Amino acid sequence: MIISKTPFRVSFFGGGTDYPTWLDENEGFVLSTTIDKYCYITLKELPSLFNYNYRIRYYLKEETKKISEIKHPVIRNLFKKYKIKKNIDLVHHSDLPAMSGLGSSSSFTVGLTNCLNFFNKISFSKYDLAQFAINFEQKVLKENVGCQDQLAASYGGLNFYKLYKNNFKVYPINISNKNKLILEKSCFLLFTGFTRKASLLANDQIKRIPINSEYLKSMNELTLDAVKLLESKKLNLNLFFELINEQWDLKKRLSSSILPKKISLIIDQVQRAGVNSMKLLGAGGGGFILCLVKPSLKNKVIQRLNSKYQIVDIKFDNTGSHIIYNSGK
Repeated sequence: MIISKTPFRVSFFGGGTDYPTWLDENEGFVLSTTIDKYCYITLKELPSLFNYNYRIRYYLKEETKKISEIKHPVIRNLFKKYKIKKNIDLVHHSDLPAMSGLGSSSSFTVGLTNCLNFFNKISFSKYDLAQFAINFEQKVLKENVGCQDQLAASYGGLNFYKLYKNNFKVYPINISNKNKLILEKSCFLLFTGFTRKASLLANDQIKRIPINSEYLKSMNELTLDAVKLLESKKLNLNLFFELINEQWDLKKRLSSSILPKKISLIIDQVQRAGVNSMKLLGAGGGGFILCLVKPSLKNKVIQRLNSKYQIVDIKFDNTGSHIIYNSGK
């Protein structure tokens, strides 16, 4: 039995600059952190005593004879790619809902790839793992996805990502423990109650990249400003809040599908509760809102929101995807 644990991510800056269409001619800059909410995948060999060869449990349960009969596209295509010959029992657990802006799809892909590598005794570096997941989602699944989610799931931590056509570089943020704790304590997530298919929303944003070029360039500049701010000796939290709000203002302009009216109404209520800054995570349309507030006011703000919305407090994660159990050792 093999169990992988892969974190979800919160993107602070740069979402939208990681799509291949933009990276064909430009650099992309992303600042994000992984959080203490995870995707768990259990993989073990299934005895040949059943009338099926593959037993798979996520929000659905599948029992199939052939890999080609598996409905889950990531599992089906990864099993094909790894040429799985043995009978497999696979179980997926998640700390938070899927399709909610936390990069959960890529966490699943990275986590399952990690399991399959261990199962097949294949050695993968973090770079290899991220690059494989990016190519798999973009070229095999043909999803409308960028590359920041696969990077965060593979590497873990609070990082600045420089993105290029077919390549990337990862720079851990050089932030003091004190400043990192201040930032962490200022953050919490609010669930809008709406999930959505990110690939469908991203399609419109990708089509609009040529006319959104100036917005995306401004996002790159904001990301660089935020990195400098986090690496300064004393963190100016108010300025960081302002940069987040500028990022959100730019993001809303990328596509009309990012902020539907039902989500706009929720954001108005969040602002009235006293949140200093916020942004809708992922491709927009629903999912989680990242809320930032001064740590001294955080509990009061959460109390005002708790009666109407599901609040998730978070801590930052540093591990990236890793195997937490391997009975074959």
